[in-house]
Order: sequence, then C-alpha cells, then structure tokens
Amino acid sequence: MKRLWLSLCLASLVIIMGGLGIYREAGVRLSHALERFRTALPAEASFHYRKVRPALLLGGITLYDVSFHYKDTTFQAQRVRFGYPKLLSNGTLSLSSLRLETPSYTNHTHHITVTQANFHHLLIPSSAETLHEGHDEADSMHSLVAIMSFEPEDITSLRFEHMELTHLQVSSLPPTTPQTPTPPRPFTIQALSAEDFIVEGYGKGVRVHTLMDNVTLDVRFPSEPNGAIPAILRQILLPSQGLSAPQAKAPLAAHLALQHLEARQGYIQWLKHPTHHDSDPAEVFWQDPAAPLWEKPGKIEVAGLSLIVNQADHRRTINLAHLTGERRNEKNNLHTEADLQGLTTRLAPPSSLTAPSVSMPAMYHLNANSRLEMGSWRESLQLRTTFGTDSPTLLSMELSLPEINPLHLTDNNAARFLHTGQCLSTELSIQGADFFSYYKLFTHQPAAPAPTEGENSGENTPPAEANKTIAPRFNALALQRPILAPVLDFLLSPKGRTLSIKTGPLSLEDLAHISTDATDESRFDRLHILSVTTQEMQ
Repeated sequence: MKRLWLSLCLASLVIIMGGLGIYREAGVRLSHALERFRTALPAEASFHYRKVRPALLLGGITLYDVSFHYKDTTFQAQRVRFGYPKLLSNGTLSLSSLRLETPSYTNHTHHITVTQANFHHLLIPSSAETLHEGHDEADSMHSLVAIMSFEPEDITSLRFEHMELTHLQVSSLPPTTPQTPTPPRPFTIQALSAEDFIVEGYGKGVRVHTLMDNVTLDVRFPSEPNGAIPAILRQILLPSQGLSAPQAKAPLAAHLALQHLEARQGYIQWLKHPTHHDSDPAEVFWQDPAAPLWEKPGKIEVAGLSLIVNQADHRRTINLAHLTGERRNEKNNLHTEADLQGLTTRLAPPSSLTAPSVSMPAMYHLNANSRLEMGSWRESLQLRTTFGTDSPTLLSMELSLPEINPLHLTDNNAARFLHTGQCLSTELSIQGADFFSYYKLFTHQPAAPAPTEGENSGENTPPAEANKTIAPRFNALALQRPILAPVLDFLLSPKGRTLSIKTGPLSLEDLAHISTDATDESRFDRLHILSVTTQEMQ
C-alpha cells in the first residue's frame, strides 16, 4: 500500500513539475512573441502591458493592464484574454474566444467604454493595405499590427458567433479640426448606452438572436439633401405649420429609450425540426442585418419604447408599452401576427396643434399575409382595435410593396419605398361613434384658444361632446361630396350600426400626405373613396 501511495505521489510530482515547466516555457515564448510584436509596431505607436500569462485550457494568453496608442486611437483594458488566436493567410485574426475587462477605446470621433465584453468564434479582418503576400513570421506580425488599427466604423466587417457587452457607453467627441471635410453619412450617433447587449450569429453559427436591455440612443440626422429621412416622413413626424423656412431645414435629432428588445430569426417547429431557418442564417444576417426584421421568419418582443424626435423647437413623442410579433412560413406565404399595447403620441408645443381629445387605443392586433411575386411583395393586412369605449374598428388593406427594405437608411430607400408602394384597396369598418373623436388627432388642425381656469382643457372631453363638434364639419363636407352623406347619417345615429368606407388604389405617398392636407375636401379627394355604406348589426 505504501509503495502504491509513493508511486502516486511521485507521478503527481512529475506531472506538476512538468506542468510548471510547460507553463514557464509557454510564458517565455509569449514574452518573446510580444516583444517581436512590439518591434513590428510603427514608430509612433506604443504598446504596454504589466504582465502576461498563458491560458493553457483555452490555448491562448492573458494580458494584464494593457494600453495601446497609435495616432489618435487609444485602447486600454484591465485584462485581455485571447482564446486560441490564429492568424489566417488572408490577414484575418481568428479567435475561439475574446474577453475584455473594463476596456475603453477613444478615437477622433467617439469614446467607448464597456464593463465587460465577451466574444466567441470571432474573426477580425486587418486593413487591406497593410497585408503582406508572404507568410513568414515578420509578415504575420505586420498583419497582426494591422488588426490594432481597427476602427468602430468597420464593426460590420466583424464576424462572430456570440457577442455580449455589459454596461456599454458610447459618446461622440467634438471635432478637433472642423475645417476637415467628412463624408456624408445617413446619421451620426451622438450617444449610446446599454446595460446588456447580446448578438448571436453575426456571420458565424446557426442561431440568429439579439437581446438588448435598458438602451438609450441619441442620433442626429443631417438636413437635406443628405438626410436619410424623406421630407414627407419628416412632415408626418413634425408638421411644419408654424416653422419658418430655416427651421424646416434644420437637422433632425432623435432620442430612443428602450427597456427590452429580443428578436430572433427562425422559429420552433416541434413536429419537424428543432428550429427552422435558412441554410446559413448567420451569413445572411451578416450581409443584411435589417432583412430579418422585414422579410424573414422570426419573432420580436419590445417593451418600454420611447422615441422623441426634435426639429428646431418642435418635438414629437411616441411611446409604446409592449409589442410582440411573430412571422412564420405558411403555404408559401409569410404569416405575421403582432399585438401592440400602450401606444401614445404627442406633439409639442401644443400652441400650433390640437392635443388629442382622448387617449390612443390601448390594444392593437395585426394580422398579415405576405407573398413575394415578380419582384414585389403582395400584402393582405388586417388591423383591429377599439377607439374609446364603444368603437371596435377593423382596417383591411391589400398592398403592393417594392422589394426595397425601408429600414435601410441609404440610397433614399425610405423615399423610394413610399413612392413605389401601392395601396390597392382599403376597407374601414367602424362601430360606434367614438372613432370620430380622433379625427382632429389624424388631421393636424390649428389649436383652439387655451381654456380659462375651471374650463375643460379638451384632453378630457367626452367622446359624445367631441362628436358634436365633428358632425357640422361632415355636414358641410356632405354638401360638397355627396358620397360622404352616410357618414353624417351614422354620426347622428350610430347605435347598432356599422359604417364601411372603401377606397380605390392610391400610393403610399398619397397616404402619407393625407394628414398634412389643408382642407377636409382635399383630404377625402386624395383617398379616392369608392363607396360609403351603413348596415344594421345582426
């Protein structure tokens, strides 16, 4: 027994001594490699670290108290751990894992800090102009140095299976040389923060998934002609009534606050495969990250969204309490179902526009079928909601939409989408008269004089009283447009009846202009109304 015990102790001692020897030899080789890397740096670059340790289980290294400075770029981190680093023949650095603790990055445009950053199966390309044709050690070191010149603007060139950022903070820096011309961009990020930011499947892997918690984003959109938001969309967000010409051309600023967002491509198919997705969804997502939100099956959930859009002294606020949506492949169609809760919108200052007399509907249910035919999307859409307390409403639309993703803020995609898209037919079915108390919300009308103390402010006006102010307008409108006479009849006696309004073909651009038309006549003329009927409910 003693011999066995002594043999085990001796074997353990040999293993420990051998491990220490391997660990020491690995440390020496790493130190030599880092010295060679330092000598390959340009003369104006500096690279420092306090100590280096091999990460044997990961086949990599760990650097402590790292700092790197080159031209106007500075990088610092308390600890950097590389897992199985490998420099590919094309100059790309491949890492099985990368862990950064308290990193900070500063260049001439932005300052970025993160509490912790983790990557799995990461590919980092180097600058093409610094790559070398040879494959010897010196060439590898020069290519590795090129990795250090990576800019945040090149973030889309990364590929990774998993990225997780904790307590991300991005802030823009004032330009040091204002006279230096900068290329036009669709928007500029002024500030960004996120408590948690997770992306999976960006160019690698088989799962595409995004998770964000407690995100805030400040973005500035340039004025025309380089603006990413078309003029008509700006007019819908911020009607220019009361804006002078210089104010109307002022840059647009947006502030987004988001409590939670989760989105994934593909969905569960219990009877077929564990998940359903494209043959290579990560590669598709890398090529076009916005496409899954527009034309791919998947699921999205949003909670606590607040968007504030500013131009000069005018401000639009949009709030959304909760959104859930899912898109599935069904019989060669994309079937979409979504539920929205707590949608509100408000314009400021209120002196130029009338505040809504009642709050927005609390619940919306969207049901749509999409089919790609001859380079365009055919959409059948139904939207259900209830206005006020007694006005269930159903909007049915047939749409023909171009194969253009309006989420792309380049090449005037949003403007081209509005110009080319067609609403082939529309039917609006209304029960109850509360719907018409929203008429002033849909049409930007000049505000009435401010109420005196003790008077109702208008926001709490009962729907019945609001309808009394709408009926005379439709009475005058029916005299000019007899086809609208059933609307007035319905307003006078809505109980137990359904009002149906059908329109003919019109472009999305026409729809976008309706809320900004000056008169009721021009507004309804633009709608191309085919019929207005009332029907007794069974």
